[in-house]
Amino acid sequence: MERVSLFCFAASYALSLGLDCLAMWQKLPLFKKWPQLPGWFRGGAWIMAAAGLVAHSLYLWTWQPSIAWQFGWLLVVAWFLAAFSVYEQAHRGRVSWSIFLLPMVLGMVGMATIIGPPPPEEGGLPNLFSMANLNFWNRLHGVLLLAASVVLSVAFIGSLMFLIRARQLKSKLAPGRGLSLFTLEGLETMNKRLVAVTFPLLSAGLGVGVGIMFAHASELDGFSDPRVLGALGLWLVFGVLLGLRYGTRFRGSVMAWMTVGVWLLFVVCLVLPHTLPTGPKASSRNPGVKAP
Repeated sequence: MERVSLFCFAASYALSLGLDCLAMWQKLPLFKKWPQLPGWFRGGAWIMAAAGLVAHSLYLWTWQPSIAWQFGWLLVVAWFLAAFSVYEQAHRGRVSWSIFLLPMVLGMVGMATIIGPPPPEEGGLPNLFSMANLNFWNRLHGVLLLAASVVLSVAFIGSLMFLIRARQLKSKLAPGRGLSLFTLEGLETMNKRLVAVTFPLLSAGLGVGVGIMFAHASELDGFSDPRVLGALGLWLVFGVLLGLRYGTRFRGSVMAWMTVGVWLLFVVCLVLPHTLPTGPKASSRNPGVKAP
């Protein structure tokens, strides 16, 4: 299992996305000669996505990257989104979820590869499945922000779907052409519900995070500290989510664009260094970008 690398599941996800895109390419000459090909491509896409999810799971289980570091956080959020994509592909309806989910998964894996695992001096970071050197509040803070990340990522995808669907209607695209999506009303309702779920998760996560930051105020480098900047950015996200949650003027495309902006800001804030001391330095398993 230690031979599983980031490339293993990233390549599987990329192949799955490619097969899904081919299955949607209705003008492909081969489809006229062999009309059963789209179904085969979709089946192959699900197999590759499932294989990628298995490899992804083995990687997390073997290396156990800490979600207190951007590398682990990105890979764990990507895992949840990939699992959702595999589930939707297995219960394929009329909505093309994987076309939206898998690019986000690949983007997060790519960002994790660029950032890399924690350096040796961060040896005190807890492993993914072992948080013995984290107190209750640190664990609660991480879990709440992780849950908010996953839900807000799905809201981001729902917003993209809304904007694309609105463009399809505006261009009067013929039925059966283009991406299969929910109705505008359904997408708007889904987006509002996801924002409503994200709001309390992020609110609680920020509240706990502020308490932790005050407890370690002496170890921060003033307002220029990346952890402080990241926290300020998250509070800005909180303010926008507050408006989206309770504002009556934000509907339709305006709400969709604001949700897209909130997600982008949220990712930038959480990718900034935001770790806090977790106790005495201890040896930990550092996941490599590639297994030895």
